[in-house]
Amino acid sequence: MFNSLETYSKYKEDKKILKEIEKSKEAYRKRQEFYAREKEKYLEKQQLLIEEKIRRRLQRDQSKINVNFEKKVRKIQWKKPLKKYEKKISTAKLKKELFSLVQLLARLEEVDHTWMWNCISCWKRVNRREADGWHYISRIHMSTAFDLRNIHLQCKYCNEHLHWNLIEYRKNLIKKYGLEFVEDLERRKHEIKHYTVEELQDLINKTKLIVEEERKKVI
Repeated sequence: MFNSLETYSKYKEDKKILKEIEKSKEAYRKRQEFYAREKEKYLEKQQLLIEEKIRRRLQRDQSKINVNFEKKVRKIQWKKPLKKYEKKISTAKLKKELFSLVQLLARLEEVDHTWMWNCISCWKRVNRREADGWHYISRIHMSTAFDLRNIHLQCKYCNEHLHWNLIEYRKNLIKKYGLEFVEDLERRKHEIKHYTVEELQDLINKTKLIVEEERKKVI
């Protein structure tokens, strides 16, 4: 450093001093460059550390997600698979529908245009409102349950008060169809018959067609 202009002017021509000044400037410039490089290195290092932290955190989060997902998958696998149940048609419902159709058909076949009919047991002529479509062989026997010759109209008195009046019912069946048929009917009740859904649906469709034809005759 120079204390005054005089000292500066005194030594400004001194090459040695000028050389030292240039060296100092060069050293200062190199130091600046060095600090700039170190700063860049530090920033790069910090950036790498930050990126590494982020990467590790993401890996940790992803591993947690995978573990939770695997747990859920195992839990689902241990559970019983849900079965997709198709809506099955019940044979009991089809039988009930067929019973009602067959009884209606029995009424339509026996009544006349005035809707009057004769009781199969006492042969009394009564109104349709007093009609009960009754099986000679109980309808629990599937082999004869839907046979129209086994279903006939019976008055309320025979059906309820005389407990179906089966003796007279049988006599009139023999008069109508013959002894051989009645005995065959009584024998068939011991046969075991199982209807499939397809068979019941086919019988229902056929019976509906016959019912429509009989309605036209009566009306």
